[in-house]
Amino acid sequence: MSVLTDSTSEANMVYKKRVKKLGSLLTNALERTGTDKAWPLKQLRKMIIRRKTMTRQRIPQDDTSESDVSESDIPYDVPVSDVTIDLTHLKGDDLKRTVLSLIHAQLPDWKDVTLPYLTLERVSGALTNAVFYVTATTPPERKVLLRIYGVGVEQLFQRERELHWLRLLSQLNIGAQLRGVFANGRFEQYLDSATLTKEDIRDPATSVHIAQRLYELHNIVDTFPPSAEEKSRPEVWTNIGKWYPLAVESAQELARKDETKRTVLEKLDVEKLWGEIEEMKRVLAGVWSPIVFGHNDAQYGNILRLKDHTHELVVVDFEYAGYNYRGFDISNHFCEWMADYHSSTPAELHPDRYPTRNEQMRFLNAYLDAQDAKHGQLNDPDRKSALESLRRECEAWAMASHALWGLWGLIQASQSEIEFDYLRYGVQRIEMFRKGLEACKQRI
Repeated sequence: MSVLTDSTSEANMVYKKRVKKLGSLLTNALERTGTDKAWPLKQLRKMIIRRKTMTRQRIPQDDTSESDVSESDIPYDVPVSDVTIDLTHLKGDDLKRTVLSLIHAQLPDWKDVTLPYLTLERVSGALTNAVFYVTATTPPERKVLLRIYGVGVEQLFQRERELHWLRLLSQLNIGAQLRGVFANGRFEQYLDSATLTKEDIRDPATSVHIAQRLYELHNIVDTFPPSAEEKSRPEVWTNIGKWYPLAVESAQELARKDETKRTVLEKLDVEKLWGEIEEMKRVLAGVWSPIVFGHNDAQYGNILRLKDHTHELVVVDFEYAGYNYRGFDISNHFCEWMADYHSSTPAELHPDRYPTRNEQMRFLNAYLDAQDAKHGQLNDPDRKSALESLRRECEAWAMASHALWGLWGLIQASQSEIEFDYLRYGVQRIEMFRKGLEACKQRI
């Protein structure tokens, strides 16, 4: 995925002007990436061109419930199409034909692929979109990831914002490359990797690795600092404010259509939830947490382990990413320890699987190790104080994660076509939010 510039020629011109100062720029690039590795010169040159030619643009704000994808937020070398893939009508070979036609139009290196040599494998566990591995079995074998956006998800986030972030993240070589974009989806680079499982994120070594990766994402604020306006609109409060009325509307619709669901929703009493959210905001105003670049959905299905010799972890799916509180993003990952999206009851959460205090401390200690490596080692007394402060921060912010994804579940319950009990999921998260709020009030 390349970064959008005014034109390729402009980038080349800028590079020529800077080539005499390559030595100092290389040093700067290394400092900005926070690494002392001997990076390939070619890669560093590309990074310099990108950084020097990009004029920082304001992140598109989520002011409306729906937004058309702006081609200005798509890298210039990525093909764009207005084709829509309708999964409610396209099945089997009809779906394959449509996908193949789109592939021929967008992926030049797939021109020789014919229908008998094309396979689609749907990836389980995706809760917002329909995701497929697309394979060309004719030599040479090729793979690409196909993501078809879920119905109604434009109410939850702006696709324009996601593409904007993908463009910025590409400068740091984070995530999969964008191969093609169409009306309701896109093709992405296939990474030869294994998606983490619920067991993997509990593994001590893997958990430490995730903590390091999360810090690296958070530290992107040093490269792309938020404006004052962006700082004042962290994702959690922006999304809760937008999602709450949608959740109320969804709950009312579900109650009208189904008596069993009406009983569940009457007990949940969604309409009193806003007062509780306001109370949560007042409580969390007293819990300091810095604004970082948050992934905001670091569940195990969004973390890949490369199958090459490095076995590096790669965080993917930045639909909900944006500037947010550090405590939210870390505690949100902790909350995801309770999930098992590949079981026979994928919407069911398991509070007994929430990380223990020792598991939390191991993760947070690794996070602070990554921070110290970037900013300088703390002495032991400071580290103990910082570690306990971070633990309390995450303990408090967990209720915000529950509130946000509880609303998400209620909205999806009346919108999504994915087979998942969103209502059950949303009810559990809201109940956990209420318990967390009461516990937090008692600790104050």
